[in-house]
Amino acid sequence: LTLGTIYTPGTALPTGNLNLGNATVTLNAGTTVTVGNGKSLITSGTVNANTTAAITGGTWTIDGGTVDLFAMDGSTITANTSVTDPAILTNTFSGIFPASNASNFTVANGGTVTIPSGYTLKVNNTGTFTVDAGGVIADADDTGTLIFAKNGTVTNNGSLTVNSIQADAGVGNTVTYAGSGTNSGALAVVTGTLTLRADFSVSSATIAVGATLNTTSSYVLSVSGTLTNNGTLAADPRITYNGAVEQTLLNFIGYLNLTINNAAGVVASGLSSILNTLSLVLGQLSGAAANITLGAGATISRSGGSID
Repeated sequence: LTLGTIYTPGTALPTGNLNLGNATVTLNAGTTVTVGNGKSLITSGTVNANTTAAITGGTWTIDGGTVDLFAMDGSTITANTSVTDPAILTNTFSGIFPASNASNFTVANGGTVTIPSGYTLKVNNTGTFTVDAGGVIADADDTGTLIFAKNGTVTNNGSLTVNSIQADAGVGNTVTYAGSGTNSGALAVVTGTLTLRADFSVSSATIAVGATLNTTSSYVLSVSGTLTNNGTLAADPRITYNGAVEQTLLNFIGYLNLTINNAAGVVASGLSSILNTLSLVLGQLSGAAANITLGAGATISRSGGSID
């Protein structure tokens, strides 16, 4: 089945739904797939995009099958509205994705890509990946995973609200996170390097053996849970502990800036040093006298909280 434009506003199809079954669907250049409000377009076969496709309207559902809208280099996929079971973005369902592909994906203002319960959305294109202001990637029930496997930049000016975010670009590769958007969930740097060129807030952060997290000394990693380093936390990190229950400070020599903003307190149980500023906003930093040293010229800024 080769598509130019599909339009299902509910009048062309009395049921408002179109199920293409296991058909191979090819979206030609300039294709727009419009699904009427509250209607469904369901595919379970192979889906390819040649150049540019816009997903608009109601709900596009990928029900298994091999789905790759990045099949052709130079493809651009734009989600302007709700997209469910987002194998349209990568081959999440089949587990196959062409790493050399130079296609682009944008979640536009007002667009939402929803990761279904228990599924993983893997971003592995070499083209652009952008969430515009007003765009959203979210999971259905706090069980979804978003994997950045691309060797390049992910730009988020909208919202990423998923249970787990992973950086898994491979040994020697770097995922760069940029933009002015918001995010939540647990962070795991699995392979390669995650470079932050934007502030990043997570419920927890884990750096695996052989992996690297680089905050580039200009951006803040805020952690409301546990920060675990089994790999490399690059030099001069700016870290904020802002949990609701007591947290344990990661032992690290060379924090650039460390901020304590947790009413339940943060415990320093091993040796750490601070090169620039220790900021006390809320709660007590326990064990600091015995375990934390300040570098030459480092200062303590206090708007609240205390040191024990």
